[in-house]
Amino acid sequence: TEVRDPPHDTGDSPLKTNPGRRMSGITTAQTGALTRSVSVKRIQSINQDSTQPEGALFDVKTSNEGYNSGRIYTFRADEKDTCQDWARRIDEVSALAKDRAMASGDKLEQIRGAIKYYYDCNPTQMIIALLIIGSFAVSCLNAELVPDEGSRTFDVFEDLDLAFTCIFTVEVCMNLLGNWFFPFWAHGWNVFDFVIVAISLVSIPLNAVPAFNLLRLLRVFRVVRLFRRLKSLAKIISALTAALLPVANAFMVLALVTCIYAVLAVHFFEDNPYFQNFSAAVFSMFQICTGDSWASVIVRPMFGSVSPPSIPHFPTAFFFFSYILVVGTFLLNVVIAVLLDEFISAVQRHKEEEKRQGEEAKADARRQLGGAMDPLLLTFSNASTKAELSERMRALYKVLDKDDSGGLEYAEMRDGLRRLQFEPALHLSEEDFDDLTHGRALCNDEGELDIDAFEIMMTDQLDDFVQRQMALKVNEVEQSDSNIG
Repeated sequence: TEVRDPPHDTGDSPLKTNPGRRMSGITTAQTGALTRSVSVKRIQSINQDSTQPEGALFDVKTSNEGYNSGRIYTFRADEKDTCQDWARRIDEVSALAKDRAMASGDKLEQIRGAIKYYYDCNPTQMIIALLIIGSFAVSCLNAELVPDEGSRTFDVFEDLDLAFTCIFTVEVCMNLLGNWFFPFWAHGWNVFDFVIVAISLVSIPLNAVPAFNLLRLLRVFRVVRLFRRLKSLAKIISALTAALLPVANAFMVLALVTCIYAVLAVHFFEDNPYFQNFSAAVFSMFQICTGDSWASVIVRPMFGSVSPPSIPHFPTAFFFFSYILVVGTFLLNVVIAVLLDEFISAVQRHKEEEKRQGEEAKADARRQLGGAMDPLLLTFSNASTKAELSERMRALYKVLDKDDSGGLEYAEMRDGLRRLQFEPALHLSEEDFDDLTHGRALCNDEGELDIDAFEIMMTDQLDDFVQRQMALKVNEVEQSDSNIG
């Protein structure tokens, strides 16, 4: 399956086509969609599927805010080449419509739209990621060589750092203009990028001031910006962030036990320089916890002051042995275990969320393959009696018949459906109206529906809706059984 993503959705007026008549070699795979209009100016994505046994399929998914209110149109071609050709041509018409809409719109919005489009595209993001890696490599090489100030090598590194700062400044400005204003600041990574670039800019004029040398060191954190551009790294950071609070609780227990032992050590070994006060004792106990030369440097020299050097002093040995056992062996491993457990749980939750979103997207796509009135028909499906259903349909008719004329024409019905609180909004095309009224056979001589004809139309559509929903449920059960099998 190939997914094509055309440019951004533009324009409100539809470019109407009759798929069954205008597209040579292509028919609609969706029942009742032959006479529906397709707004190629509102295409969000084209999904080509050549795995179908009968010819080749491609989907045209429209925007939720557009003329077709997010409906999906599925077409089947006799051959794969025909499918690809039509998908390409629809893509080209969509791009042309977008360019025309941008040319007739506000110039500033055109510039922002173009900047956002080119900034978000994959090649631009890849170039930015490579520049971030290059900047970090230069910082590492500079730290390795440590050139003398004023030398040619030092000047080369300064020029490189200035070049990277200018490039990243332009990148942040593009991001800010493309996502102006609140969308930019609502994203935490954007705020982090802005702070790092701002620090880099501030450090340039203050380069000669020793008190501001620390700002220069903060520029090395530019490599952290790479995390949001690589999904694998972003998942790790997200999982670690989710594990911070549980790990902090486990580490707090470890720190409390260490502080207790530090207080005892100050009283037991007050003559030892490693335990002269609480802060020194805490540091020494953490050194012992890590296993860093604690026996040879800290504990064994203490034996000689109270007993022969070859014989351990039992109280001293028991004190440090118990600490190593409780903290170094037990609590430290508890911290690691909590970290791993929360990390794995966070990764699993992320995978389940992605799976759930994917299933919801598929379900939405299947629902959108239905009729124009499906969201409205769903509200009628829970009626318990025919009398209640009839009462609801007649009440809806009165809402749509705004002028109380007793007749409901196409334009009045279209505007009335638009006023209903549905998301996305209901849109009824003229072709849809013809389909619902059986070629306007239910309309009177003036092309209007009376209340009885409206009820007949809605009852027929409700029957079709129930059948479609049952078919979808059966399909979901069959897919679930096949996945289990």
